[in-house]
Amino acid sequence: MFARPALLPILLVLSAPAAVGADGPDGGLLPRCPGRESAGGRAGEGGGSGEGRGGGEGNGTPGGGAEDNFPAPFDAVAEALNPANIQRRFDAARGRDVRTSDKPRAPEVPLALFVEAVRPLGALKYENQLSYQVGAFTGDAPTLSNVSAEYVFADWSAARVELIAPDGVARAVGFGYQHTLGVGPRGNWVHGALIQPEVAIDATGFVGGTALYTFAYKPDRESPWTATLSGGANRASFSTRPLGGAVDAGVGSMGVDRLGAGGAAGRDGSRRVGSDSEAAGEESRVWRGYAGGNLFYTFSPRWTVGTEVDAFIHPRFGEYLVMPNVTYRPTKHFFLQAGAGWYEVGGRSQAAFIVRANLLNPSGRRPRGSD
Repeated sequence: MFARPALLPILLVLSAPAAVGADGPDGGLLPRCPGRESAGGRAGEGGGSGEGRGGGEGNGTPGGGAEDNFPAPFDAVAEALNPANIQRRFDAARGRDVRTSDKPRAPEVPLALFVEAVRPLGALKYENQLSYQVGAFTGDAPTLSNVSAEYVFADWSAARVELIAPDGVARAVGFGYQHTLGVGPRGNWVHGALIQPEVAIDATGFVGGTALYTFAYKPDRESPWTATLSGGANRASFSTRPLGGAVDAGVGSMGVDRLGAGGAAGRDGSRRVGSDSEAAGEESRVWRGYAGGNLFYTFSPRWTVGTEVDAFIHPRFGEYLVMPNVTYRPTKHFFLQAGAGWYEVGGRSQAAFIVRANLLNPSGRRPRGSD
């Protein structure tokens, strides 16, 4: 889940007219965008040979791309350490098909950077990823560093665990579950849902997180353009404290902590943190609405550019971001994302810079009807 001073979770997927679920049409299996090797997936993750998500087809490279067309200098090591080998052998021993899914092929949906999905919508079983993200801000928002691991344990269902460390100090653990709800009849849209609770590991015991619903659309399956719209709710914790003086209007001079230390209860549901000195602040636990969107353009299997817009809506603890970003995938098992843009939290505007490095093991499965 990545830069969010409060309890900023993750995004995901959702609704549209008459979705086709596991029993729906296979989407026609038309080739993808010209120059993209008929592959699909979200930005920066697996590629493919035009045979379907996760198996021969890219589950998220910048624009997809045939896996065999990417350099794989550490392929033997990556395959030997792939945690999916255990589940794959277990499924094979039970007589399950480890190569072909009964799910239809989903369109390629690039990966956002600030509020991002657990896995690409439509990802197939065995796909997994390890990521490290750093977010830096020019204002008083803390530097954010996160380590996360994601695993698709069943077709269209994925789980995530994340260590959240503002200013390099581990403060919370996040958990996530994502489920793809369906694919459009023409295979050019997909929707799904995500829930990601986050639990403080400091003295507060705060439990927050985000639940999201997202709809991703392409004009047609071959189009390099992708648009996503998401909506949901967020529960976050902020600690406020004077910055060299009195707090003006409650927000203008506040410092923001992702998860503040616990203390005695204060007015309006806030909690006093630290001592009773002037340096002490209050922790505020709030519910916020979320709305967000992305617009992506895929140039090639290796390169995708996009612009992300996010709004965690609250009269005092609002959090807003506009961030152009780029995804680059030089090899089969590695891709890099970076973005720079405008960020506002608690009424204070600042520049934001985010970089995420990702190690990927593609699924190896094919969607229904891909043979």
